[in-house]
Amino acid sequence: MRWPFLLPLLLSLACAGSPLRIASVERSGEPPYDSGDRLYRVTGDGWEDLKVGGNLDLRRPGDRRSLGRLEVVSVGRGFVLARMADRGDTYPLVGDLAVSRDIRPQPLPGLPDLDPNPLPVLASLAPQVPQANQLRLQEPIFFIRGQSALSPGGEKKVDSWVQAYGRDGRWFLLYPADPRQTEELVQARCQALKAKLGQLGIRSVEIRRGPFESHEKYDFVRVGREP
Repeated sequence: MRWPFLLPLLLSLACAGSPLRIASVERSGEPPYDSGDRLYRVTGDGWEDLKVGGNLDLRRPGDRRSLGRLEVVSVGRGFVLARMADRGDTYPLVGDLAVSRDIRPQPLPGLPDLDPNPLPVLASLAPQVPQANQLRLQEPIFFIRGQSALSPGGEKKVDSWVQAYGRDGRWFLLYPADPRQTEELVQARCQALKAKLGQLGIRSVEIRRGPFESHEKYDFVRVGREP
């Protein structure tokens, strides 16, 4: 393949800075949270051109599944918040690219002197997007006060996390040092979560004690994963 056929791709990568991508996931409303309560913080070059109501198509390099579409709901300083408008085949992850439908490409500057063999240059300029097995997870599973059974919504959350992050890595359970929760109740909740993770193929789960945290209506244990 001759380099002129790669010229458009080389120029687009050379002119781009940090691409728009999901930087974090925030929650709104009351737990247990539904998927519609998730707000995705999007950062990167071009955020200032995004408007409320704008559309962002989600992309994950190497993954052919549809990730769906986000709609911008607010614009901050250096970021925008967006919520899921069209669901895809899998859940969005931190690091997924967000491609705006509404930002027109800027005119290209003068052509630089190009190497006749640009493949090494392309590899160095390509944006580095974290893969699922490089990402960290630490999300709460809520319990009704005094109960240790997982709710159907909690089971679905655990299912979705294992599907999104895979079975590799170090999985752990982090319970808060809350004096209102007895040791027996905490251990029963952790064992229920360990049993659920075991059903999904995760055999080793560490139980950790964390700092004091509380919620007005619900108790919780955080499900975590480290690379």
